Amino acid sequence: MPVRYLWTPWDVDDEGTNTWPADFRTIEESYRDDLSNRSTHNVHSLAGIGRLALVEGPAPYISDHLAVGGVVNVGGTLTEARGWVEANTHRRAKEFLTHFETVLAHLRNHDPSDKLSLLSRFLPDQTIRGKTSQRRGTFTETWTGTDGDPWPSVWTTTELDTLDVQTPPITETIDIQSNEGRAAGPVGGQFKNSGFTFAYNGDEATDMNVKATNVSAGTTNDGPAVRIENGGGYDTFYYFRNRSLSGNDTRLYKVIDEVRTEELSDSQVQITPSRDYRLVVENDGSGDPVLDGTVWATVNTEPGTPTFSHTDTEVDAITGSGFGGLYDVIQRNSVVTWDDFEMTNNDGGGTVPKRRRLGLTGVGG
Repeated sequence: MPVRYLWTPWDVDDEGTNTWPADFRTIEESYRDDLSNRSTHNVHSLAGIGRLALVEGPAPYISDHLAVGGVVNVGGTLTEARGWVEANTHRRAKEFLTHFETVLAHLRNHDPSDKLSLLSRFLPDQTIRGKTSQRRGTFTETWTGTDGDPWPSVWTTTELDTLDVQTPPITETIDIQSNEGRAAGPVGGQFKNSGFTFAYNGDEATDMNVKATNVSAGTTNDGPAVRIENGGGYDTFYYFRNRSLSGNDTRLYKVIDEVRTEELSDSQVQITPSRDYRLVVENDGSGDPVLDGTVWATVNTEPGTPTFSHTDTEVDAITGSGFGGLYDVIQRNSVVTWDDFEMTNNDGGGTVPKRRRLGLTGVGG
């Protein structure tokens, strides 16, 4: 049977009953009691706030729901739906999370900075389907295969539109060579380059630990990436690099919608490949992302202290969940190769509590 995830301003259960959930009434009453300008704005915007609903059934049943005013089709999988909300790609999603964390999080003993946890409160029980645990642990990619094979299907490769782009389009080769992941630009011809994200799409997390061995460097901007956007263009993420062509420094960057800002630089001397990178991101308790990065020669033991530590306290900090992966700039006459990539999901424990049906009682409990 067809399955669609919908963003709806009211509660949609299996029978299609339209009910204004109890917790939304709590939000509405709270802001109505507040006479500030912020309250007035939020009360007026409540009409566009809803929650995710899973609709499963014959095609005409799905079509009936899609035809209801205010309902938005946000994907056919839970990953797509979560990505749509967490990436704040729609005004209603952002307002929804803001209202919940402001009014209800403390009443429900939730960490208001953990938006994925807040979001899960509003996912219908059908998405759990009786499961009591989620996948946890470390994914390892060794790029083992026949020369010329593509990267495994768990990788999403995205050529960015503007970041590190010069004289596009570029003709790249992304494949396996000598049991390593290779990304190569064309040989000869006009000088061209483009930025690429390589996202491991088999798992997503807010807190994660990414490690990768850089066997050969391509440009000055190759490095591990965390919280790669999972609901849109794969063009929002953190990454860091250790310059290999000139200069002796390590730099951490934040990229939002392909706009790059430098978060910090460190005087770590140039380490030529083969070198290992580790980039760890987690919340500091207030919701601000804390990032630790380490780079060292592969022949050496990993240092006990990170090369740098940084807390992103800016308003545009990347706080939602995403993928772990790599950022590369592929250019003419340049080849970058990677091996033994690892991504560890560090979100919470290994179990998911069972939740009751939302039904007519709203989203609490």
